[in-house]
Amino acid sequence: MIGSAHLIGPTQGLGTILTPVPLLSMSLIPAAAVPAPVVAVPVTAAASSDAPAPAARPGKAALDALATELTSAASDSGNAGDALGRSFDGAVPGAKSAAVSEPVHHIEAESGSLSIVPRRHDARKDETVGFRIPPELLDLLPSARQRNPKAWTNRVSFHLHSVYSDGTLQPEDVVAAAVAKGVKVLSLTDHDTVAGIARARAKAKELGVTFHAGVEMSAGGGVHVNAIGVDETNPQLIALLERVRIQRLVRAQTIVEHLNARFENSSDPRERAVRMTLEEVKAKSMHDEGGTIEIPHVARVLIDKGLIKNVQEAYRTYLTGKVLTDPRVPESPDVEEVLAAVHAAGGKAFLNHPYTVRGENQAERDAKVKTLLAKGMDGIEVYRHSRARSESGKRALDSRVAKYLGWALGLGLIIGNGADYHGPGTGLSSLIVWMPKTLASKLEKAFGGARRGRGRRTAAGPRT
Repeated sequence: MIGSAHLIGPTQGLGTILTPVPLLSMSLIPAAAVPAPVVAVPVTAAASSDAPAPAARPGKAALDALATELTSAASDSGNAGDALGRSFDGAVPGAKSAAVSEPVHHIEAESGSLSIVPRRHDARKDETVGFRIPPELLDLLPSARQRNPKAWTNRVSFHLHSVYSDGTLQPEDVVAAAVAKGVKVLSLTDHDTVAGIARARAKAKELGVTFHAGVEMSAGGGVHVNAIGVDETNPQLIALLERVRIQRLVRAQTIVEHLNARFENSSDPRERAVRMTLEEVKAKSMHDEGGTIEIPHVARVLIDKGLIKNVQEAYRTYLTGKVLTDPRVPESPDVEEVLAAVHAAGGKAFLNHPYTVRGENQAERDAKVKTLLAKGMDGIEVYRHSRARSESGKRALDSRVAKYLGWALGLGLIIGNGADYHGPGTGLSSLIVWMPKTLASKLEKAFGGARRGRGRRTAAGPRT
């Protein structure tokens, strides 16, 4: 049935389905109508036409060699897994403390290039392997902003969340807050929903800034794809998002069941007195308005029950292991299917926070990232907000950015950015990302330049 979806009742088992109910005032098509996944395409075919031709870039051979060297020199360090290591100096829930998730380096200017020596930081040994970053990249590393701040800008911010997923602000408030920080070009990218786009676009138009419709899409293996410049009414995109939205509802139901079973058998009298319902979790979200149910919504119910004090505590106590990986939850779409939907909607696909791609060691993770890029990504999220304060943290950040720049420039991909803003008090509260003005300009041009709150028409719908 178009314009509806099957929902699981709060007091029913996972096998029981309610009568279809309307969700959004936009065209939906049944999940069965989602086209089959497309086959992987070469990066050369998928690269944005707005990106400069590789042959025209200076130092192309050096950049290609850099990508290979950086991969081979990567340290066998601890994997942060699903815990997003968004800060080098901040504590990351779930991350191993014995080693950092990226190599730490000594950096010295030497003969016009940058000499970087990776060092694994643990209590047992320090291993060093040297390699060089070409001079073309020196002014593009985060540390260069201290030397030449006028060459950097925070005018573009393409990774922002609102209450329609796991953010804490309304869409228009996200836009207003970003503009107050100096952002001129932005995209709202809630997890697997475009329900907040209209409100964000209207605010952007009111404030006279450029807005691009976006959505952060979930793919198998914990991969997140930032879809920017999409037509949010595209049927193929909407069908896939709705499928994942219902998947998140099923996941919430299984989490509630696992927690209730734990509480019922607990030796702690506080826990034995607690029971949760799916309705309580839904009430913390914007699910009934087309938003998605996220793990923090479950955590906020636990806060209300008096079992924890904050969302971060939930990840250490209740929301771990099998509670989050119930086999009854449908699998996420594969990356090819996500990319097909993004491109059908006229958007460009960026691999978000590539350092969280899963793998046994750094070399395996890097290999997986390059495989994902080759499936048809248009860009990669290179610049992110960082709270790195220590010298080792800043050097590690330079190293990571250099690696991703090498891949992006060598493959002709768009160099993107992401604040990953979730709102005040979330630990992800920065609305801005600094990047070189030259790259910010290319990023804007990849989406047609300034369009102040407007979008473009695609074959399937009105605009992005």
